[in-house]
Amino acid sequence: MKAWLLFIAVILIYINNTFAQSTGWHTDFYASLKHHPDKVIKLRCNNLDSLPADIGKFSNLEELDLSLSGISSLPAEIGDLHKLKRLKIWSTNLASLPKEIGNLTQLVYLDLAENKLTEIPKEIGRLKLLKDLNLEGNKLSSLPKEFGGLISLEFLDLHANEITELSDQIGKLKNLKTFTLGGELGGNPITTLPKEIALLTNLERLILQDCMIIEIPEEILALHSLKYLDLRGTPLTKKILIHIGDALKGTEILTDPQK
Repeated sequence: MKAWLLFIAVILIYINNTFAQSTGWHTDFYASLKHHPDKVIKLRCNNLDSLPADIGKFSNLEELDLSLSGISSLPAEIGDLHKLKRLKIWSTNLASLPKEIGNLTQLVYLDLAENKLTEIPKEIGRLKLLKDLNLEGNKLSSLPKEFGGLISLEFLDLHANEITELSDQIGKLKNLKTFTLGGELGGNPITTLPKEIALLTNLERLILQDCMIIEIPEEILALHSLKYLDLRGTPLTKKILIHIGDALKGTEILTDPQK
């Protein structure tokens, strides 16, 4: 019986190692550098609780995945990765971001979902090439006004945070296509939207599910590119919902059945 258990254990270890090699995932920081010293480091499901400052030496790195680790902070040296294009740090213990995050000017994808962030450094506004930003499931109550500097942003997910208001600088995100303020994990306690959202002329999807929205600025009803509007779980009155429906004839609008 013990022999069979040993045999099964060996097989499982072999399968796990084979999978790790084929996908490029690693559980050890320095081991990953040996396999992908130039462009890619992928670390998941590991006991890493901090990122060594040595990371700054890998100036050619283009992708870094630290998701599902125990990391709570990033060293300032993260800002030395000037060629980094994709950074994924979702579902960790990350509680803060260094201001040097603004040095990653080649970033196009940044996933910081399901962490413990309470604020975003103003330097994030320097990421002019960023197209996809996921901040869902954090503890953010506001965004810096410099957020408006993300002029290439197309996808922004802020749902399941504690945001009570948005700066009028949000109107500078003119390439934004999908804006998610609410969703299955929860909404934000925001009660209204700035009229500057009407400047987001490329916006196609606006998701406000389970937010505390009580009114929709009239200017937003001029968003002719809007194809999808989710208002489920909001306290908007039936009268307001009818008005929105009349103004946005070509938009798919989701509301609660009882309304």
